[in-house]
Amino acid sequence: MANHPDILPPLPCGKLLPMHALPHLSAVDWISLVLFFACWGGYAWFSEHSRWGDSGLVRTTQTYRLDWARRMLERRFALPTQP
Repeated sequence: MANHPDILPPLPCGKLLPMHALPHLSAVDWISLVLFFACWGGYAWFSEHSRWGDSGLVRTTQTYRLDWARRMLERRFALPTQP
């Protein structure tokens, strides 16, 4: 088998090659990545700090989780006894 520059030798089990994708991104990819994180951060801020955030999905889910946790703390926990 001839040595081909694009074919890497097999790696030992459990070893992975590092991926270096960031240097190969084009300008459009970088703009898309920045826009994605800006939208994600903007939504997170909006859902926490806006006047409409109180009825949003994030706040409603947090309220349900807190109610569930309070009910779990109020429950009596008893292990079954062995005969």
